[in-house]
Amino acid sequence: MFIDQKAKEIAYALFRVAVYIRRPYLRTRIEHLAFRLAEQVATDELKPGIKTLTSLSILIELGKQVNEIEKNNSLIFLREFGALNAAMRQIAELDSANTGVPSLDSMFSKQPITIP
Repeated sequence: MFIDQKAKEIAYALFRVAVYIRRPYLRTRIEHLAFRLAEQVATDELKPGIKTLTSLSILIELGKQVNEIEKNNSLIFLREFGALNAAMRQIAELDSANTGVPSLDSMFSKQPITIP
């Protein structure tokens, strides 16, 4: 499945980058959340996984701001987080506003448009 592979790739990349982070708490949190994300995706806990992605995004941004994570790496992470987030939301049928409310759009039939 796409999201399983993407989550593993992200977790692997997070571990690779975390090795170079000098602040122990930031490094530990990122590593911990990388494990959590991989576990949540593997066990189809998609709503909590989306929250984990949000936490990772904040930590990656913070790491960039305090010069612990290279700007290019942070941009790549944020792009990949976005792709995984979108895929997880689609599978979990969540709306894009991050409210946790299922999308009702798919529940209603669409009337065909007729051109006179």
